[in-house]
Amino acid sequence: GFFTAIGCAPELIKTNRWLPAIWGGKIPQWRDPEESQTFTTAVTVAYNDTVTHLSQPPFKAMFNQYKEEGMTHPVVEQWCAGFLRGYTLWQPLEGLDKMAMEEQMEPISLFATEEGVKHQEGLNTDEITKWRQRIEPAADRIYQMFTEQREAVAQPVERIAPKVGRNEPCPCGSGKKYKKCCMQ
Repeated sequence: GFFTAIGCAPELIKTNRWLPAIWGGKIPQWRDPEESQTFTTAVTVAYNDTVTHLSQPPFKAMFNQYKEEGMTHPVVEQWCAGFLRGYTLWQPLEGLDKMAMEEQMEPISLFATEEGVKHQEGLNTDEITKWRQRIEPAADRIYQMFTEQREAVAQPVERIAPKVGRNEPCPCGSGKKYKKCCMQ
């Protein structure tokens, strides 16, 4: 869930910001640089794998599972708690983005907050199952909500005005060469 939230963010959250968040803000003491590199590589691969799955809907979360009476059930609470931890690293949202995000976060919050757990007490098994089934589509929608923003940041800036050469007249109209006027 943590990597899903990082991958869904409207802006790129750099590794040096989210990696310490895995341990609550502190980087562990590694026995040697190789151990650190092995772990960093593993979590980076997991993050990249998650982002790849997000970009190819429908998103399928990696929930833990338990078996009961011959049936397999997803354990969504840990995934949802991880999503909320990753979400805390986002820049604050405003306006319509904030409102839309609150709506999409409902199924995730239901399984990851004290308020949500209290709300579950009033739900029957079928209703809880339906809420669980809303988590993955919500993650899909959150990712899609901010796709344009993420892609806009990744696009190179294109020059609109032609480049002014050093020895050409300055575009400010002074009559001087650019190198002797505005270039300084």
